[in-house]
Amino acid sequence: MKKLTKSFIIAQFVLLSVIILCFNPCTNQILTLYYAKKYDLNKGLFYRQIKTESYFRCFVKSKKGAIGVGQIMYPTATYMRPDLKKWELYLPWTNLDISCRYLQHLLKNYSGNYSLALAAYNWGEKNVNEKLRENDIKIENEKNYTYLFLNVRETYTYLTKILR
Repeated sequence: MKKLTKSFIIAQFVLLSVIILCFNPCTNQILTLYYAKKYDLNKGLFYRQIKTESYFRCFVKSKKGAIGVGQIMYPTATYMRPDLKKWELYLPWTNLDISCRYLQHLLKNYSGNYSLALAAYNWGEKNVNEKLRENDIKIENEKNYTYLFLNVRETYTYLTKILR
C-alpha cells in the first residue's frame, strides 16, 4: 500500500510539473518565437503583439470574448481552422498557431503591411478596410499607417506598443 501511495504521489507531481511547464508564461514566450519563425513572421513584432495581447498568459479571456495568448475570437479561429473546438484556444500551442496563421492571412490581404495587418487583428478587417476606403489609401508595404487610427484609441495604443 505504501508503494502504491508513493507512486501515485510521484505521478501526480510529474503531471503537475508538466502542466505548469506547458501553461507557463515563460514557456509561452519561447513558443511565441517558435511559431513566428515557423510562419516566417517578424519575430520581434509577433513577440510584442502576444505580449500586448495577453502577457503570454493562456487562460485570459477579454470582455469581448477573445481567448488565450493571442486573444483570438472563436469565430475568427474557426475561419482559420474549421474543426476547432472552443476549449482548444486555451492551449497555447494551438492559439499561437492560429494567431500566426491569421496574421499571415492579414499580411497577405494588406500587401505585407504590418501596421494595417495588426490594426485588422485588433479592430477587425471590415473596420480597417472602411478606414482605407474613407482615406483613399493605396497600400505601401513599408509605410506605417498608425496615424489613421488616432481616433480609435484602443487600436492606436495597440499599434504604438507593437510598432514602436
